[in-house]
Amino acid sequence: KRWQICTSNPEVVATAAQTIIGLLDRDPHIRMVSVDPEDSQQTFCQCSACQALAEEGAPYEARNSRRCLLFANHVAELVAEKHPRVLIKTIAYHTTVAPPLDPVLKPRDNVAIQFCRFMDHNHALQDPDSAENRAYHRDYLAWRQRTPNILFYEYYYKVSWLHLPWPIVHTLAAELPYLHKQHLLGVISQYGSNHATHGTGYYVAAKLLWDAERDVAALLADFHRHAYGLAAPAMRAYHEGIDKMVHFGGNSCCPNLSHNDTWLYTDGVWSRLVTETIPM
Repeated sequence: KRWQICTSNPEVVATAAQTIIGLLDRDPHIRMVSVDPEDSQQTFCQCSACQALAEEGAPYEARNSRRCLLFANHVAELVAEKHPRVLIKTIAYHTTVAPPLDPVLKPRDNVAIQFCRFMDHNHALQDPDSAENRAYHRDYLAWRQRTPNILFYEYYYKVSWLHLPWPIVHTLAAELPYLHKQHLLGVISQYGSNHATHGTGYYVAAKLLWDAERDVAALLADFHRHAYGLAAPAMRAYHEGIDKMVHFGGNSCCPNLSHNDTWLYTDGVWSRLVTETIPM
């Protein structure tokens, strides 16, 4: 049921640290270990010690940030006694997406924050035209003020999108060079094997993560040439057409099908796309 562990219990902290130390002793090549909370925002421990960790007046985005960061710091302190170069990662997500209200509380040097922006991938993180991303960008920069050890959990595919097209190349082209200049530690994405609907995003993301100055138009030409052969012109027109349609449509593009997203899948939109991009 995705109940969270009791992060305030010293025995839990010690057990978590010893488990990680045992893992690292068996495999010295590991460079990072996660101590993320479960993907649930309502089932955190309610013992008196844990409740005492809550910050009065904290918004939803920081409701559990203090308890989770303290837990990561305590575990990381114990792990560092034997494996000082290993990073202990915790996620900034939903009720931990913003830092704790206490400005003094910072991640230890061997703690990394994995920032999860889970809404509006139709706009780059730094795009001020997106209300959702203005909030995410604010929280991301707030974490950057406390630690340089930031990486991203991204959605270049989302399971609840049901393998429908996820046209975000225009976002990747703007966002990844920006994050590269921010000296981000890295990016991890959810993955789906349907390359007909997600392949362009994965390909462009992988290439830009390797070299943020790559020409995206040239990358798309390379992808379509190798993926589709003689059908490359038609398929490139299709993929770029839907990407432009979403981009210039201006709507938020969220990782769950909702009233904001179904506009993309009307008969009229798809008929126009096919007519305009793929000559019959």
